[in-house]
Amino acid sequence: MKRVITSLLLLGLFTLISLSSSTYAATKNVVWEKSQSVSATVDSNGTKASVGKTKGKWYWEVAVTAQASTTTGIGIVGEGKQYNGPGTGALQNWMYYAANGNTFPGIVSSGTTYTLKDVIGVALNMDDDKISWYKNGVLVYTSTFKPSDLPGEIVTPSITGGSAGSFSFDTNFGATPFTYSIPEGFLPYQQPENSLTLSATGNEENIQLKWDGIPGVTTYKIERALTPGGPYEEIASDISGTSYTDNKVEENTTYYYVVSINISSTDQVVSNEANATTLKKSTPDPSEPTEPSEPAQPTGDRAILTITMDNGFDKEFDLSKKELNAFIAWYDAKDAGRGASFFAIDKRNNNKGPFSNRKDYVIFNKILTFEVSEYSTK
Repeated sequence: MKRVITSLLLLGLFTLISLSSSTYAATKNVVWEKSQSVSATVDSNGTKASVGKTKGKWYWEVAVTAQASTTTGIGIVGEGKQYNGPGTGALQNWMYYAANGNTFPGIVSSGTTYTLKDVIGVALNMDDDKISWYKNGVLVYTSTFKPSDLPGEIVTPSITGGSAGSFSFDTNFGATPFTYSIPEGFLPYQQPENSLTLSATGNEENIQLKWDGIPGVTTYKIERALTPGGPYEEIASDISGTSYTDNKVEENTTYYYVVSINISSTDQVVSNEANATTLKKSTPDPSEPTEPSEPAQPTGDRAILTITMDNGFDKEFDLSKKELNAFIAWYDAKDAGRGASFFAIDKRNNNKGPFSNRKDYVIFNKILTFEVSEYSTK
């Protein structure tokens, strides 16, 4: 089993975040050691990334931007090692070479070469002890050699200029969207800054959660608390997609949520904490019973507003011109990022029963489209 070596900076960050029950285990701000950037120009000595891995399934992309000869190599290196030529040195690292498509060690030819502007994807599977290379989104080769056979405990991305000349590379460890689709089950080597950003919206009946997903992740776990920072209890697991509706809520209550994924048995990525408050339900005063009455017939310029929700159902409302204008103004404002997340529509024309007032709350992020049909009763 490979050991985890954590820098003092990451250890301090882990300790700080653990106090708020939120852990970002995946690495951020990965760069090449030689350039301290995601771009690098290297010679035959090569360079390696600033952070290595001991477990998990990770993906990154490397693009060749300037090439002096064809012996460039892209791959991984063992702990404490850096590429220093073929032969014995090759056993310290595993590379996929541009000149002939060979992979080392073993000089196994994939039959596929690469050159300027090609994007090489690397899929490091430390759970199953494999490494695969992709050229422009197409699988080239999965090595028969195991990452665990490399020296030391930590495996690190590496690039080299080969035996002659120098090469320039641009690398995406995952801070921005990849050029090609990430292999299923893999995570970006560097966790995107906006991953698992969670938001919550409440109404009378439930609370809707929505978050930014992580490429390669198919299921999420949701936890809830009644106080900021927890303690949390799990309310759902194996949730596919990037939204969830919590229907097991009490009225006029604030709930606090986090969404998470497990990278391994010990490492976890957790979202920010988001909260929302359920609305207080309107109830009739039992001391003043009223007889149901027929709603007044609408007059003047009016419109039928038909709203199609994201579950495929339509809601239809008969509104005055003033009410319609208020709805459209709210929708435009919310679309621009301002205002409440819901809009209350008076159901006066369907006020059956002993109620003084009934309203339908329409949630902005549940609306797919709406249609307006204007008419006049004059």
